[in-house]
Amino acid sequence: VYQKHRDKVLVGDEVRQIEFLIELFCLRRDEMYNITFSKHIAGGSIEPMILIPLAENCLKHCDFDLNDKAFARMNITSTNRQLLFETENTFDPAQHKNATGGVGLLNIRERLQLVYGNRAKLTTWSEQHIYKVKLEIEWKT
Repeated sequence: VYQKHRDKVLVGDEVRQIEFLIELFCLRRDEMYNITFSKHIAGGSIEPMILIPLAENCLKHCDFDLNDKAFARMNITSTNRQLLFETENTFDPAQHKNATGGVGLLNIRERLQLVYGNRAKLTTWSEQHIYKVKLEIEWKT
């Protein structure tokens, strides 16, 4: 949040913030959550507060409290050409059937369009009680 005023932040800095977010989330209960976060970072800078809300959604909307097989997975790869950030989490469709919201994703889509134009693509979908997000950003060359 304090770096929000900067135009870009290092991908590695955003990754560290996601790691802190996961640690904080895990303090909610004594038992371990099934959360994985894979990272392969070779540099790059990104608009601040794009990745963190996607990671928050992955954790927040996972059905950890209802499903003993629940999981949240995140993967980020950053090369000198592009960034790929993917999340997937189990969810209970009955819990989200009448849920309102979606402002966060809409905000991210609008910001991506403003900053990256056609060099960014955010895709979301669900299949068999798993919600998936895929963010692709091509760096300017």
